[in-house]
Amino acid sequence: MKRENRRRDMMKLFWGMIEEAMERPDLYPDRLTVIALSDALKAKLFTPRRLQLIAALQDRPVASISELAERLKRPVASVSRDIRALHAYGLVDLKQEGRSKAPVLIPTHIVIPLGQAPSKATTISA
Repeated sequence: MKRENRRRDMMKLFWGMIEEAMERPDLYPDRLTVIALSDALKAKLFTPRRLQLIAALQDRPVASISELAERLKRPVASVSRDIRALHAYGLVDLKQEGRSKAPVLIPTHIVIPLGQAPSKATTISA
């Protein structure tokens, strides 16, 4: 029963966002991504370091993964691994810039169901 209630709450949230987007399209990008993951997978995908990467890319674009790693004072290999994981889920694109690749947030409205009441669900706008 608890699972059904959670599913129903998520559907209410989803349809509420669609209705709002239709009423106020200027507030929403052209693409909507809903990520419904198990708690274990959410914890694995959205680590504090990966959320830091997303925030850094929202704050200011970079020309390369190396530049991002330098800005965050992290090893290039670990930033590259985190970028690849975010890219696999369609959150980050890799634009070829000469010999390097520039990570860019994909312009989307991302909804990550966290198993909370609809009013407390997390949204990230890129």
